[in-house]
Amino acid sequence: MESSEKIFKYSFSFVKIMNVISALFFISIGGIVLFSDEIELWQRLTYGGISLVFLAVMTVAGANVTLSVKLSSDKIVVRGLFREKSLAWNELTRVTATGASLVLYNRDNTVKLIISSQLKDYREILEIIFKKCPALFKKDEDIILRGKGHDWIVFASVLFFTAVAIFVPGIVLKIFVGLMAVFTIVYWFSSPLSVTLNEESLLVTYLFREVNYPARWIDSITIENRGGDGSYFVRLALRTGKSVDFSTFPHGGILDYPSIQRWYKKAMTKQSSVSF
Repeated sequence: MESSEKIFKYSFSFVKIMNVISALFFISIGGIVLFSDEIELWQRLTYGGISLVFLAVMTVAGANVTLSVKLSSDKIVVRGLFREKSLAWNELTRVTATGASLVLYNRDNTVKLIISSQLKDYREILEIIFKKCPALFKKDEDIILRGKGHDWIVFASVLFFTAVAIFVPGIVLKIFVGLMAVFTIVYWFSSPLSVTLNEESLLVTYLFREVNYPARWIDSITIENRGGDGSYFVRLALRTGKSVDFSTFPHGGILDYPSIQRWYKKAMTKQSSVSF
């Protein structure tokens, strides 16, 4: 093994294993119901159909799961459940993301590598890829917008909580569900709409206000993990003790992280030279 070669393996956990066991149990029950003569036909078809959907989703997820990633000085190798793919670093020409997981492509899109955020030491993987392929993460725009998908999720959640609060019996349960809806709305209002990278400051736009943070106010820019579930997002920690989180931005701001880091270094260098 080369001294510069590193291997990162899938992070198994009790929760993930139990989720798979639960899904398999549900599929098994659905299969039993589907072929049972003691249940009406429409019920059999309903439960059986849901089980088949679960089975299809698990099959697709299993086919695309990343068991390990090997990073060497000349290439990246991804091993899945059924096959192994690789690309040289100089063959990588495009990057997208699914959630916080990176998806890397070659020039004609014939090879696709999925770098799962469920891998151990995923932050280290990101740092290596950012360093090896800086051109993939250059942005032409200086503004980063909040994801539309997040807005739809919030809207759907509020509708769901409201419907439950109306139809659920019991005043205590109604109050609890209503508070969940209020909390979701407050969280949405307090989340940034956009972040603009100005020459020496960061302009954060909220629904009713804008806040300008000079680069010198920023203490660190890091990639954080929420609850160990593979959800990563960029965090700007301020010297005041507050932070600006990109958790509601597309892919947690992972694709924007290198641009933010470059902006920060450039802004701090300029401010240092002016101070000097």
